[in-house]
Amino acid sequence: MNILLRPGAVRLAPAQRFVLHGVSWQEYGKFLEAIGENHVRVTYDRGSIELMSPQPIHEVYKTLFGRLFDILMEELDIPMKALGSTTFRRPEAEAGLEPDQCYYFASAARVRSWWTFDLAVDPPPDLAIEVENTTSSLDRMHVYAGLRIPEVWRFDGERAIVHRLRRDGGYRVAPRSVELPFVPLDEVPALFQRSMECQEDRALVRGLREWVRTRVAPLRQASADKPKRRRRSDG
Repeated sequence: MNILLRPGAVRLAPAQRFVLHGVSWQEYGKFLEAIGENHVRVTYDRGSIELMSPQPIHEVYKTLFGRLFDILMEELDIPMKALGSTTFRRPEAEAGLEPDQCYYFASAARVRSWWTFDLAVDPPPDLAIEVENTTSSLDRMHVYAGLRIPEVWRFDGERAIVHRLRRDGGYRVAPRSVELPFVPLDEVPALFQRSMECQEDRALVRGLREWVRTRVAPLRQASADKPKRRRRSDG
C-alpha cells in the first residue's frame, strides 16, 4: 500500500470511521505523521488500521475521567502521572493506539525521561481508560495486551469494568482495581450521569469532589485500617 498523505491531510467528521487492511508498520507511522494534531483516534493491530473521529459524548466521558482522576490525586494525595491520549506503539507486537486517558503510579519512577520516552525501554502506563460509546472494528483490548498495559478500565456509559493483564498475555475481568482498589466503580456511571446534568463545569467539578470526599476517602481509610494482605499476582 502506498500512502501519499501530507501532514495534517487526514480529517474526519464526528463519528466517521474507516478501516484499512494490509498496512505495514512503516505505513502506520506515515498515517500518524499525516494526521498530526487532528482529532482522530488511530488503532493499529497486526496490519490493520482504524481511523475514527470520536463523538461528542465520547469526549464528555473522557473529560469526566480526567477530572475525576485529578480530584482523586488532589484530595487523596495519590502520586500519579497523567499522559492523556499519548500514542503508544510496540513494533514487535505490531500494536499501537491512543488510550482515552492513561496514568502512571509506581511505574513512573522507572521512566528514564518524559522527554525521550520510549516504550521499548520504558514501562507502559499502569492504568488506561477505554471509553466505548461506539464499537471499534478492531480488537482494542488485543492491542492493549500487545502494549502490555497492566490494567484497563472499560466504560460504556452504563458499566465500568476493570480488566487485568494475565501472565498469558490476555485480560481477565477483575472485581476491583489494583491501582485504585478503594474507588467504587459501580457508582461511576450514575455519578457521571449526574455530572452531565450540570450546565457548566464548576458544578460538575464540585459534584465529583463531593463524591470523592464523602464516598472514596472513607473507603480508602477503611482499607488502610485493615490488616495488610499479600497482593495476589494476576494469573
